[in-house]
This record gives sequence, structure tokens and C-alpha cells, in this order.
Amino acid sequence: MKVNVPIETLARILETNLIKHALAYTEAIAGYRKATVVKLQKILTAIADGGEIPSNISPPTDRPESHVDDYKKVIGLLKLSAWECVELDEEEYDQYINDNWHWRNTFSSSCSSYASSSSLSSSHENI
Repeated sequence: MKVNVPIETLARILETNLIKHALAYTEAIAGYRKATVVKLQKILTAIADGGEIPSNISPPTDRPESHVDDYKKVIGLLKLSAWECVELDEEEYDQYINDNWHWRNTFSSSCSSYASSSSLSSSHENI
């Protein structure tokens, strides 16, 4: 099934979703930085107390990743379009309207460790 959506409507929805995504990412990356500092402080304390110096010191592995550019790319294409409407298939509709991108689960998972539950859940609600 396909649906025609006015370009202005789709761009507005994507811009709203971009803002929500950017806010969720900003909060999550701040939490990630704090978790990294805590981890490094524990390592430094252990070393200062005479412990072994780890051979591999690294930050937490589940660093949140920004997908702002994914939104900006589609919004930019829409703004340059000469058409009034765009035809979306079911996958595009789910991605652009429902904010259910292929990376959504990975993004939500990596953010959940660092962001408050209220901002993360609201960043991916249907419009």
C-alpha cells in the first residue's frame, strides 16, 4: 500500500522527530560522559591505591549514536522538491511518520542506559 503525503506536512513531522531525537541523544550522551568519568575515576583510584594498571582502558561500549543527519538528509530532499506531495510506501511511512527507522532499536537500547525514561520514550512516539 502507498500513500500520498503533502511535502510540507512530511517535512514538519520529520523536523519534529529530528528535534526529539536530538534531545534524546543530547541527554544520553551527557549520561554516557558521566558514566565514562565514573569508570575512569574508579580505575585511577585503584591505581593510586597501588592496584595494577589495566592494559586496556576504554570507555563504556554502548555509546549513543546520533542520527540527526538521517533526518536532515530527508528534510533537505523534501525542501528541494518541486512536487506538492510525495508517495510513501509502508516502510517509508513507518520510518518517516512513525519515526521507526532501521536503527531505532539500537538507538533506544544504547540511550536507555544513560537517558531518563521520560525523554527517551517521548522521542519516538507516533506523531
